[in-house]
Amino acid sequence: VAEDGTVVPGFGLVGIELGTRIDHWRHFVLGQGREFLLNAAAAATAAPTTLVVNSTVDASDVNPGDGVCATGASTCTLRAAVQEANAVDDPNIIEVPAGTYVLTLFGAGEDAAATGDLDITAPVSIVGAGAATTVVDGNGADRVLHLLAPVIEEETPPSVTLSGLTIRNGFTAEDGGG
Repeated sequence: VAEDGTVVPGFGLVGIELGTRIDHWRHFVLGQGREFLLNAAAAATAAPTTLVVNSTVDASDVNPGDGVCATGASTCTLRAAVQEANAVDDPNIIEVPAGTYVLTLFGAGEDAAATGDLDITAPVSIVGAGAATTVVDGNGADRVLHLLAPVIEEETPPSVTLSGLTIRNGFTAEDGGG
């Protein structure tokens, strides 16, 4: 970041456009104690919402977009957190604790993360507790993650960051991997 607070190339600040003036700083700690500074008011983007997964069960959010990650059992599952994150355009962080998260809601071909793969339509960082201890398993039935292109061609696809997790056992007969 330049002395005048302008973001310049080479600093790896994902989600902040080059040339954006930074006036207010906020301190974030992510993952394995890595620290960095990020502008909380950059480019009129709200501070990321953190959704904390607390169940390894595969269940949908009862009301995506209400700001609460909750299934019918009042837990926050990985699928429910993805659905909640998709409901807003602002970036979100999904924290996934150690465990194996097997996708069991079968049903390929829909794009709302309700069944099958976890469809991602909005900016999100999915942060696990470590690749050896946090596993997302597609159960061989569909892709594990499906990053969807924007509906309007001029828009850019969502920024997605994955760290501290293993993704395995995805499948698709279509192009685009598993």
